[in-house]
Amino acid sequence: MRKYSPFIIVFILTIMGVVLRFSSLTAREFWYDEAFSGLLIQLDWRTMWHHIEMDVHPFFYYAVLKIWSAIFGANDFSLRNFSTLFGIALIPLSYVFLRMAYHSSHRRVLFIAPFLFAVSPFFIRYSQETRMYTLLAVLMLFSGLFFFRAITSSPFRFNRDWFFFSVFAGIAFMTHYIAAFGIISYYLFMILYWIQNHHLIKKRSQFAALCKTQLLTILPAIAVFSPWLTGFLFQLIRAKSLGWIPVAHISFIPRSIYAFLFGVDTHAMGVPPVHELFSTISAQSIAFVLTSVLIITIFISYRRLNIRQKNLFQFTFIAGITPLLFIIITSWLGVHLYVERYLLPYGMWIMLLISQCIGTCSKTIITVSAMLYIAVILRIPPLPPNEGFRDFGAELQRSYTEAPHIIMTDPNAFFMTRYYAGKLEPRIRLYDEQNAQNVTTWALVPYGTVYILPTSIQSQDIIVDRPPLHATVTASMQPLSSFQQFLFYQAP
Repeated sequence: MRKYSPFIIVFILTIMGVVLRFSSLTAREFWYDEAFSGLLIQLDWRTMWHHIEMDVHPFFYYAVLKIWSAIFGANDFSLRNFSTLFGIALIPLSYVFLRMAYHSSHRRVLFIAPFLFAVSPFFIRYSQETRMYTLLAVLMLFSGLFFFRAITSSPFRFNRDWFFFSVFAGIAFMTHYIAAFGIISYYLFMILYWIQNHHLIKKRSQFAALCKTQLLTILPAIAVFSPWLTGFLFQLIRAKSLGWIPVAHISFIPRSIYAFLFGVDTHAMGVPPVHELFSTISAQSIAFVLTSVLIITIFISYRRLNIRQKNLFQFTFIAGITPLLFIIITSWLGVHLYVERYLLPYGMWIMLLISQCIGTCSKTIITVSAMLYIAVILRIPPLPPNEGFRDFGAELQRSYTEAPHIIMTDPNAFFMTRYYAGKLEPRIRLYDEQNAQNVTTWALVPYGTVYILPTSIQSQDIIVDRPPLHATVTASMQPLSSFQQFLFYQAP
């Protein structure tokens, strides 16, 4: 039987990932978070910095996205393409990471991870979103790769592995604060590694060298993060829990494993639910069965590995599972962060862990597992229809250029309309009787664009509502016209 070069196999899997991502890259219009990103990068640097300080996420992603848009444009395709490139990069990079331990035995592991990243609905979907999640995953993968190499090869001497770990960790933290849990988990692995290899530290001088190395390692991360330090402190002072995220429980971990494999319903607002693939058995039940099988497989697979492979196996387990536990604990303390898209970098480590478990099985089991996985993800329902904001924005620019203001009646519609309204964006306003006071504290809501009282509405303003109707102010008005689901009213 002819054996193909590993690089050819990984190249084919990467091309598969490219096709699956680009084939539907602009099928869906931007939703709230993406519209926020798209609007933010249109501002000048000073104003953008101010609005990021008012948000909950750090600066780095928006800065590089702004530079990207200046070169390649600020349309849906271009902005999503930035995330897509990092999502695609995970496919070959997973091969590079696992090759540190699986280059001589259990080599099937090297191809299972790229396959999973190429076809996973979860990683495909969030590779198509104008947010920071795939960039964060790549940064965490690089930081983990250099950390593992450093701790297992040169723990007592500060070298380029420690330097690059520190740089990538600092950039990751400046991309999303949730990276902190992953960085802490790396050091938990270091503790475990030294417990297992305590004979390596025989002298006090070696312990002193280890401490010195870690002190030097902190410095590049501090240097990288220092430009955002004032913004971070400002956000820390204003920090408040995200009210739309529920309290997390241990039972969420099986759901997350299921989500990383089979995706979530990203059309839903709030915390997206996982896909229900079968009418006769719930997703939660399947999640618990999958988790149970994974636990059993972990024990069986671990015994088959050599020392180097066991170390990498331990690292991916700790880097994938312990951050989820930390985030659950912080949720119990009142800081709610447990949303699967935030956890994408830890889903990456869990996928690498699953790859190592499956890769130690027989070729028959691997083949059957791959076929079953493909058969199941083919059951995932297609993307739901768009809400129409892309076409709605074009309609505004065609028919309502003379309106003094265009008033939306719910916050999500307000942001998405502003993104798609083009040159009319400065005229978009929000009148929301229930949430107006709250919305005025959001980032990227310019002063004066939110109307709290109906008396703020001027004559000839166009009010846009949609079923279910949000504004009582339009109750006595006859619709001026309609476009798809949108009803236009003109203020008298």
